[in-house]
Amino acid sequence: MSIEQLLNTINTPTYWQKTPVTCFVSNSFPYLFVRKLLTKLEADQCFAIPRSRVQLSTQDPKTLLPLLQQTVLGQASFFWLGDVEDGFTQKHRDVLLGGLSGYAGDNRIAFFVQEVPAKLQFHTLQLPTDITATDGMSLANTFAPKILSSAQKCTAISKLFKQNQTIPLNLFMSILDGLELIHAKNLDSFLEYLTPMLPINAELSNLSQAFFKRDTSFFKTWSSLSDEYPPVFWLAFWGDQWWRAFHVITLAQQKNIILAKKMGFKLPYSFINKDWQNYKAEYFRNLLAQLYTIDYNIKRGHSFCFFDFLYAQHFIRAKK
Repeated sequence: MSIEQLLNTINTPTYWQKTPVTCFVSNSFPYLFVRKLLTKLEADQCFAIPRSRVQLSTQDPKTLLPLLQQTVLGQASFFWLGDVEDGFTQKHRDVLLGGLSGYAGDNRIAFFVQEVPAKLQFHTLQLPTDITATDGMSLANTFAPKILSSAQKCTAISKLFKQNQTIPLNLFMSILDGLELIHAKNLDSFLEYLTPMLPINAELSNLSQAFFKRDTSFFKTWSSLSDEYPPVFWLAFWGDQWWRAFHVITLAQQKNIILAKKMGFKLPYSFINKDWQNYKAEYFRNLLAQLYTIDYNIKRGHSFCFFDFLYAQHFIRAKK
């Protein structure tokens, strides 16, 4: 089910009238998406009943279940239980979900789990971990429609999905918040700020791997990609890559392998596994210093072949 189909399904009073228990499922809890979704559903009066809140951390399932299943003077309520995998121990979670399985009362109950226990009866809605460009535009239309009235901001969203075929759902909801507030003239800086947070697509991954291996196929890939992204993107991209490389080498030399692997997120596997040994950490410190110089010159309106010169130096320089 696409995001658009999901939103069209649940953003109607009819769905909640017919569905006593809704179980959202995904690999990770997209809290920003869920928070905005519940706010919109409430504003659109989809529940048609008051929304009640419960503090899961202070509730025993044996006392919580009767509360969820009873009405007050005939008045039903909507209960959002949040991420029950985080709010309960395994034993309490099994008791709670078992008690809700097959519930058909007047109240409406919704919650999130990473995996639905076998043999339990819930209406489940699968949330995507990552979203596509089509999903992104549907989310913008639903939660931040003013963004779509700005051609520059629509272009910014398109650029994000051109660089990354998919983006984590929760991260994209945060991006929408930023796009609503940012002035159009600051969009390039905003995209630069986002770069370290985004996953790397296959082409950029190949470019990075060729750079660290000093594989001359790098130049063919660079020639096809260089004009697809603005200079501020390359400043952010290489800044993130070389900063991580510096710390991977430093931590690996300190025998802190676990932290080194965490720091190696978005770096090529070959570099984390072996190629880091071909460099000294100081080498990447110097590359970062050159980036500052390039950044200074770009902001002064000079951008002639700065990156090409840096790459040429990298490939002709002896191993550091």
